[in-house]
Amino acid sequence: MYTLRDKHLPRHGALPELAHLDDAVDFDLDLRETYRMLPRRSGTGPDMLPNEHLTLVTRGYPGNVEATATMALVNRFESDRVNVKLPAWLYWIDAAVSLLALVKMLGVGTAAPDVRPLGLGGTRRRASTTLVVKIVAAEMAEKLYPVQISVGVPSGAHALVFGVRAMTEKTPDFVYVKIDRRNAYNQVHRASIMDALNSDPGLAAYARFRHAYYSRDAPIVIDGRIAVFASCEG
Repeated sequence: MYTLRDKHLPRHGALPELAHLDDAVDFDLDLRETYRMLPRRSGTGPDMLPNEHLTLVTRGYPGNVEATATMALVNRFESDRVNVKLPAWLYWIDAAVSLLALVKMLGVGTAAPDVRPLGLGGTRRRASTTLVVKIVAAEMAEKLYPVQISVGVPSGAHALVFGVRAMTEKTPDFVYVKIDRRNAYNQVHRASIMDALNSDPGLAAYARFRHAYYSRDAPIVIDGRIAVFASCEG
């Protein structure tokens, strides 16, 4: 437990307040296709809701008007959620993750093993986030490429690999060093991430959405109980 706590740093500093949240666009989500394509047997968040339950909502139910109308109700609720139209307490609950500890290296003697924490959010939030990212992917790629090649950049991993390979061939006197000394994901300051995204008006479309989740400390659930530490950075 101490190892997991040490990998989740307290908040380094207050996140920047946004004066232009009202300028963010309202998303009108249609999650039918997203739900249909959700992978089976994926890990669940603290609410234990599996992807399979969301996929069932997309099916037609002849003769059952209420069941057929469910998808429209889900779309309306999820749109309100990503547009931050719902009470603040819901986003605190919704930001919660179930924490799994993957053992990277066994400890020597009585020392605790080194672990890689893996936080699993709720499937509803993950599905809605997938669709929001898809909607803003082109804008993200245009504004952040080539610093980031994950969102909106086709074959980003290939671009990285072949880009480095081409550079080594063109400049054989260069030295390339890959640094991977520790799991840094939970140690990146959220304030710096938000500052980078907020500095470009072109990325303001989902400012409300990201601020609703990243401005608060997300509860961490371990074995069904809320941990004494939270996800504050990264």
